[in-house]
Amino acid sequence: MKLEWEGEEEDRLAAIRATEERRRLEEHVTGTPIVIANEFSEVQVTRIETRNGSR
Repeated sequence: MKLEWEGEEEDRLAAIRATEERRRLEEHVTGTPIVIANEFSEVQVTRIETRNGSR
């Protein structure tokens, strides 16, 4: 028995597209990432150059 949910295939395809987009953006990283953290969480901020400017 396999568990499935409504929209499972759409979710899978969206995850694949998001992964491909992240890989494409990571090719254009500029500088060193900034890491902000405390005892509960950690956030990494990275500058990426796009055709529309820095993001």
